[in-house]
Amino acid sequence: KTLFQARGTGLSTFFYGITWLGSLPATIGFALLGSVLLLRQHKRRNVFILWSLIGGVAIFVQVGKRTFVRERPLQVAYYPETGYSFPSGHSATAMILYGLLAYWLIRQRRTGRNRVGIGVAAVSLIVMVGFSRIYLGVHFLSDVLGGYLMGLCWLIVGIVLTEWQRSSRQAEQSKSPSKQT
Repeated sequence: KTLFQARGTGLSTFFYGITWLGSLPATIGFALLGSVLLLRQHKRRNVFILWSLIGGVAIFVQVGKRTFVRERPLQVAYYPETGYSFPSGHSATAMILYGLLAYWLIRQRRTGRNRVGIGVAAVSLIVMVGFSRIYLGVHFLSDVLGGYLMGLCWLIVGIVLTEWQRSSRQAEQSKSPSKQT
């Protein structure tokens, strides 16, 4: 309760912006941007993995909300939010979207310093999206943790699919005769 009593307009506006990063419009926008960049790198399979994860987590979040039918903490909400509370779709989506994009960026970097920076930025963003949902009073902590857990499961699927397709591509390349110019 103390968190909500100390809530100010400036900080609330800041966290409202952070929470937007886990919203449907932001997810679609960043996924489209990521898809364009991946296609320019000839990584069509990664585009398929990205959109499959977004679709999969969206379905699972809706199934979870309809299964648990948990009401939102309306008495402390900063703004009105519709739908059920558990699990947090913003948290699940932030986990898979920013987690997967960060994973792919980390795989492309050679230096540990760049990798750590990307990882820290992604984890910070994911945590801030989840915290913003609690701070704004539209989710309970357990909703956010449930969303993170669901998102993490889907993120692991995305990483496994990524590595599987990478090893498949490498195996195909090693079997095909090398082209000489």
